[in-house]
Amino acid sequence: MSFSLDATAAQLVALDKGTSDAMKMVDAQKVAGLGATLVLSADKPLGQVMKTQESSQSQLPAGVDASFEVHAGNQKPLLELRVVNQVDYVRVDMAAIAALSDDPSEAASVSQMQQEIGSMPAEYAALKALLSDKWVSVDPKQLEQLSKELQSQAGSGASGLPSGLPSGLPTAVPTLAAGTEQKLAQALSQVFQQDVTLTDKGSSNGQDHIVVSAPADKLEADLTQALTPIVKEIPGLSDALKDSSSSDSPSAAPSASSSTAPNKDISADLYIGSDGSLSKVAFDFWQLNPDGKPGEHLPLSLTFNDQAPAPAAPSGATALEASTLQDLITSMTADGGSDSGSDSGSLAG
Repeated sequence: MSFSLDATAAQLVALDKGTSDAMKMVDAQKVAGLGATLVLSADKPLGQVMKTQESSQSQLPAGVDASFEVHAGNQKPLLELRVVNQVDYVRVDMAAIAALSDDPSEAASVSQMQQEIGSMPAEYAALKALLSDKWVSVDPKQLEQLSKELQSQAGSGASGLPSGLPSGLPTAVPTLAAGTEQKLAQALSQVFQQDVTLTDKGSSNGQDHIVVSAPADKLEADLTQALTPIVKEIPGLSDALKDSSSSDSPSAAPSASSSTAPNKDISADLYIGSDGSLSKVAFDFWQLNPDGKPGEHLPLSLTFNDQAPAPAAPSGATALEASTLQDLITSMTADGGSDSGSDSGSLAG
């Protein structure tokens, strides 16, 4: 599954024109085309894998591999994460990320950090690799054990270790009751039938083109009215909403006139392959701006490919040991808590 910012540099500049800190063309060219790709691969249907998942919630189920990539407009990866055979891999192009900023000091800061890390002892080779756009591998079981040890030591007041660490990982993933799931599906289906219009735009290159449209304000109001009672049945979600609001539920059923969405139709383009599967969703996000002007666009897209190659373990990855991380955390914390005011030599020492 790939997400992409399809706006051109000219479109981005047009959206920001007239503001006090308007985007320059050179900066827009860096941002245009940014995107992210997620790949999941399993040795059995994903639904079956997730239902039988009983391992630690900090890891993917056995038999599931994944990769996540954030890339620039030129498709050059800025960040890559992979989980293959329950080993984590990461690569970060710090220089390329800094180059996206219009502040030249960002690149200078990255360069200085790379130089400082480069002078550290050999046991920090994995950190050197990570800051040099090279692959680093991590055993998630080691990290989980390290997290438990740090929590234990912090709780007992051990010197030199950070306090306020997370209390632990969740023991189970909340699930919807069968009845709640059915109510949710029925509510969404009813709103879809009464508010949404489908228009067949024909076929091209083996893809059926369908335009989905709906009045934005009415759709928002109807969804809110249909889903509010069901939210109370979803574990955790109702409490979160209650904490963020002064009232448990709306005092009256919402209407299109009270909606915050624009009073106009919005649409999305769906592309469906010959096998009936959804291959792409394209949406102009600027439609949701009630102050948007004609000719202004911010196109986004989401594409799906069930034939994508499975994630593979990168070659030559440098292993980052949990003991190295523990030494680094201890050293940094000790330096931060010192009264000397010196910030040099703490890591190397």
